[in-house]
Amino acid sequence: MKKLISVITVLVMASAMLSFGQDDRATIFFNRGNSFHNKGDFDRAIADYTSAIELDSRYAEAFHNRGTAFALKGDLTRAILDFAKAISLDPTDAGAFYNIGNVYALKGDFDSAIINYTEAIRLNPRYAEAFYNRGNAHRKLGDNSRAIADYNEAIRLNPSLAQALINLGNAYALKGDFGSAIGSYDQAINRDPNDAGAFFNRGNVLALKGDFANAIASYTAAIEINPKFAEAFNNRGNAHRKLGDLDSAIADYTAAIKINSRYADAFNNRANAFRKIGNDKAAIADYTRALRLIPAGQPAPSVNRRGVFDDEVIFSRVK
Repeated sequence: MKKLISVITVLVMASAMLSFGQDDRATIFFNRGNSFHNKGDFDRAIADYTSAIELDSRYAEAFHNRGTAFALKGDLTRAILDFAKAISLDPTDAGAFYNIGNVYALKGDFDSAIINYTEAIRLNPRYAEAFYNRGNAHRKLGDNSRAIADYNEAIRLNPSLAQALINLGNAYALKGDFGSAIGSYDQAINRDPNDAGAFFNRGNVLALKGDFANAIASYTAAIEINPKFAEAFNNRGNAHRKLGDLDSAIADYTAAIKINSRYADAFNNRANAFRKIGNDKAAIADYTRALRLIPAGQPAPSVNRRGVFDDEVIFSRVK
């Protein structure tokens, strides 16, 4: 989900049960489920959490972690059911509210996501990831001011949360505060000089400001970090085109298409560049390809489409 404005980290609950017999078997299933979960074997993890629940129907942590496994498999309906059950068994579990908020966000129900993130924050006022993801939800709803406040709090609580700096920059950019946006991207780059997305978004904002030379430098840095970054090639091509360097623009659009042969924007942009240099035959071929890639009824791609990137929702599971 990399588009204009959402890595899944997991908080797995560890059992503190010290009882024996059936309860002890439930704990063993739960802990083995956590091990399968850590290996990414979500089907076996779900099976073990289910066995633990069958032995102890009030095992809140098992419901919580099974919900996380379902979410990571993409079964959002079952995830919501499990998180809701975990909350009913333990209404003080901030992580369960946080994770059900994540699932609502993935379903596009950002209002419900915000309600649950807010409850997680009430239970744990130092929950940096909850502030971060609530900021994402506010931004999805177009409330960039609240998003900025949440990102700033997430950064205050966890200065190493570099993605919050990037999304803070995105929110500033959407408000038209390009100076603050670039400042946020610069902070993210200082913390992680290998973050291609921070350089890419910095380039996007510089291009919006009309500073195409520095935008090219930022896109180039992103490409050096990630040579398969098709969007960075496309947008650098746009910047070259704005400066009148059509040969470099065509080379960049071609590189983007080589990486992603279904990149309609790049075909459209290269067609525009070919038309400007008088190569109508090549332009027609690229326009035709772009039209084939765009379903009927959708708007044509824009040469200025920039696609500011975010990370995805950060999940947590109980340890």
